Amino acid sequence: MVAIREGARPPLRIGGRGRLHRMTDSTRDTGHRTGGNRRRGVAATSERAQLAALPGLLRAWAPPELRGGERMVVRDRLVVGRSTEAAWRIADEELSGRHFEVWRVGERLALRDLESTNGTAINGEWVLAPREIEAGDLVRAGRCLFVVHERPMGTAPPSRTTAAVAGSPADRLAQAPSRFAARLRVALHAAGLDPLPVLAALRTDDLEALALLGPSDRAAQEREAIADAFVEEVRRVEDPPAAVLHHLVLRRHPDSPVFVRLTAGVPDAPDDAAAYERRRELILELYREVSGDLRELELRLRQRGIPVTRRWLSVHLERWGARAMRAPRRR
Repeated sequence: MVAIREGARPPLRIGGRGRLHRMTDSTRDTGHRTGGNRRRGVAATSERAQLAALPGLLRAWAPPELRGGERMVVRDRLVVGRSTEAAWRIADEELSGRHFEVWRVGERLALRDLESTNGTAINGEWVLAPREIEAGDLVRAGRCLFVVHERPMGTAPPSRTTAAVAGSPADRLAQAPSRFAARLRVALHAAGLDPLPVLAALRTDDLEALALLGPSDRAAQEREAIADAFVEEVRRVEDPPAAVLHHLVLRRHPDSPVFVRLTAGVPDAPDDAAAYERRRELILELYREVSGDLRELELRLRQRGIPVTRRWLSVHLERWGARAMRAPRRR
């Protein structure tokens, strides 16, 4: 360091483009900080580049009140769930604490359900054992939809992209639920209807079925046609909007793997499904008594000699239209 005598003019140093600058204490301090900031900036840029190259998941749909991020990469393993033990925590009451896990298998990804209460589905089918997944696969867990993506951090979050944009098939599939909701919002406004209660009542089952139509232009046109038909129908009937949309989607696409899955029930469902359907009134009565607490309902049914799982109850109660009444989750 060059010593500067009191009263003396500071020495000169050569700056950028050969220019001479007086060297002061502030110059030296600023230069030191600038170099540190530059190194930190380079490190941050390198970290972002590494993240942008990793595969992972885009959250294609979740009810508006849910928080928890919209995309996540898989460095090694990624657990998705509701508890603080999950790397990707989403406050969805229909997610288990540790709901499902995704991990790297070489250059590919694999997924398994972590014995969740409500199950996990890939492309409309229950996950019964660990299986490989690839870009463009649609994952259903709780009330959320996820799309497997090669580089989720290198694309815009789906909820912020409601217009038709160029992108990979996985991008377009992830945008499908948000674009459908946007189309509904516009059509409802044009019909003089309040879109907020309608959008809040959308069922993930129906959005999953609509997303599984695919990322093609033809599939996008069909989703738009369903949105327009829904607005016309909801003005004619007195049924709840969610029920109107469900019946419309079911009527137009009865062979959707989502509806096949719901009709078949869930893993570990009782063999004699008809017998359990005949006990519907008893199950619904007990469901009301326990204020929607599935754990307590499962216990009471087992005490009566009716062995069921909470997963089976969740699916059938929703099918019977009773899942709107849910008890506050116990802390």
